[in-house]
Amino acid sequence: MGEVQEFELEEIMSGREDSCLWVTLGFRSPARAEDVLHVVSATSYDQQDSDLGYDTIYLERYDQALSCYGGATSIRVLPDAVELDLTTDGQQSLGFTGALRFVNCDGVEDYREAIEVFSQMSATRCGRSVSVSGTRGAV
Repeated sequence: MGEVQEFELEEIMSGREDSCLWVTLGFRSPARAEDVLHVVSATSYDQQDSDLGYDTIYLERYDQALSCYGGATSIRVLPDAVELDLTTDGQQSLGFTGALRFVNCDGVEDYREAIEVFSQMSATRCGRSVSVSGTRGAV
């Protein structure tokens, strides 16, 4: 995984919309006291989306200027952590310097619900980089 930036998860939100599944990770970073990372998986796509690379996970930090499609080669959801292996483009687009590891997730309210959403993501083409393991929400 190389260099890993570790953050303590402070809050998590997740949901299901008609067109997507999403999880928002809230944490404190050197850049911001209230930082976020949005993880979004479309539930449908067309050929144009696929041609443009939009049939992958969309990641966005606290501002749309810090966002990208396909910025993570893998997103692992564990009982107490979420790990993202970022591509070079993902690191540059999101303003990180390596892989990400969010820890102490099991102590955050609504983590179980987020695991369920991550599990649903992993079953979609756009969410193929997501894996859930060692949790009751695993697929």
